[in-house]
Order: sequence, then C-alpha cells, then structure tokens
Amino acid sequence: MSAVLTPSGEQLVILLNETFTPPTVFNDVNLVFGTPQAAPDGAVGYDTTVDVTGVPGRGYWGDVVLQYTRVPLSNIAGSNIASLNDFTLDSVAQLLNAQYGTFLDASDFVPQDITTPPLLGSATITLVAADTSLGWKGSVDITITHDKPHLNTVIATNRLATLSDALTNRNPYYPLQFSGRDYLWKYDFTSYRDALKPAHYGGTSLFQYTGFTDFTSLSAVCRKIGIPYFPGPQWNSQVGDYATSQIADSNKNFDRVAILYNVQAGIFWQSNMYFHYNVLENR
Repeated sequence: MSAVLTPSGEQLVILLNETFTPPTVFNDVNLVFGTPQAAPDGAVGYDTTVDVTGVPGRGYWGDVVLQYTRVPLSNIAGSNIASLNDFTLDSVAQLLNAQYGTFLDASDFVPQDITTPPLLGSATITLVAADTSLGWKGSVDITITHDKPHLNTVIATNRLATLSDALTNRNPYYPLQFSGRDYLWKYDFTSYRDALKPAHYGGTSLFQYTGFTDFTSLSAVCRKIGIPYFPGPQWNSQVGDYATSQIADSNKNFDRVAILYNVQAGIFWQSNMYFHYNVLENR
C-alpha cells in the first residue's frame, strides 16, 4: 500500500523529515494523508489539521493529527503567466511553479474550464483553492497571456548546483570529507533502481529501520565504479525515496532520488548520499 502524493503532500513530507535530527524518514510508502480540515475556532499558530496514517508493515502504524498553516493563493497575486499553448489548470499550475518555485497542482484548484485568449491577447482568471488541497487556501486573480514566456519566468532560480564544490561541511578531524550529494551528482543508478527501493528491517525490534532492498548489490557496483566505501543503512542512518521534484537540491535531470541519510562512517561521514535514477516507464 502506498499513496501518490500531490506536490502539497510532498511538501508536508519534506517538512516532517526536516523537523527531526537525525531525519525521520517519511515518504509516500509509509504515510497516507487524509482530507485537510479547517482548524477549530480559537486555534493559535495553525489553520489546518489533517489526519496522517502510518502504513502497516512499512515502519509505522496508527494515526496522528498534524497541525499546520496552508499557504494563501493571494501570495501570488499579480502574476502574469504566458504560453503559446492552450491554458488548462494543469498548465497554469506548472507555469506558476516554474516562475515562483511553488508546489501547485491542478488538484489544488476548484475545477474550471479556462478559455485561452487570442494570440498576443490577455485575460484575467480567478483560481480558487479546493477544500481538499493539503497546501493551499483562498483565491487569487492572475493574468494569462497567449504569447511567448519571458525567460526569467521559466527559470525560477539562477543558482545552479551542478558545478558546486564536492568538498563541503569539512570536519577538521577528517579533512578529506566529501559531500555524498555532490560526489554522486551525475551518477545514474537507473540499472539498480530495484536495489535502491526502501525496505523495512528489524521486525519489531527497537532498532528497526528503512534500508535499501539490496545493499549488497548496490555496494558492489559502487566499488566497481570507484565510489569510496560507505557503511550500509542502520537505525540512525535510514533510506528515503522521492521524486526529485520533492528534494530541492537534487539533480532534476533524473526522475527520482534515493537518499541515505546521515552516513555514519567513511569519507562521506557525516552527510547524505544521493542515488539518482529514472523511472523507465516515463522515458
């Protein structure tokens, strides 16, 4: 059992993972989100609650109610997006995401048909957040223009990660420490995607954890291609698997990334290792 998360759901998972040190690995395999509800009158510091259920056999069980605040659509008021293609709710969401780095999806909006203006023409449309949206609330008026988009509206950031220094967060007692993310940035592990899948270990013991399905095969191929030694997952160094769109500093040339958090020894200690791969069905 697993859930296909919307971008808003993916953001909630990211926030959950970043809340704890070392990270607690949550993903679309071990969590299912319910329908968000408006917070009760008098609530302080949040405006939304949502029931989250642990998937049995995937590391967690039971339910917990999260309290958080959804993002008002009015934050993107004044937006003007342009495209030479016909406008749909899906294309509007993607264009806004490209321009602002937001996490919108067509499912975040109340359904509506959008009439595309004539070539070089513009129109104003109103976007209304659906009650079921995990991440958004309210409404906003934006302008759509049937024309070529300006380049700065489709490149949300000019800070590129590809050429960043692989030697980061150096420990004075281990001066040759490497960043597991940057060192593995361009490696393609698509052929080993089955080995990368998260798997549960430890049964009901105190030290149960999420690791790789086949760490032996993964470790063997890493040795063959010259990647320095790193220890396998354990209770304080677990594995998560995500769409690269969920992980801000991942290599977006790939579909997904498996992350080994908090490597415990070796030249990558102490960093996270990123194993990028593609979903062949999408290619």
